[in-house]
Amino acid sequence: DFLAHEYTIKAGRDKVAEVSKKWLRIADTYGVEIEAGQNDILILAVAVAINIMVDADNKKKKDKKDKLDKGKK
Repeated sequence: DFLAHEYTIKAGRDKVAEVSKKWLRIADTYGVEIEAGQNDILILAVAVAINIMVDADNKKKKDKKDKLDKGKK
């Protein structure tokens, strides 16, 4: 759920990690909990990919809003 900024990463039906965005920070901060025996590097790469997708979506929404606001002037 990209809007909630809470993500569960699964392998099949098994949870392998949880990623959550921390609010009220100057910069984006994520907490990542990785289950024992999982590929830490892969899970962190997924967390980075999630951040990139969320940032791209936020930029797209902002650009669309700015374009609409500019058209109203």
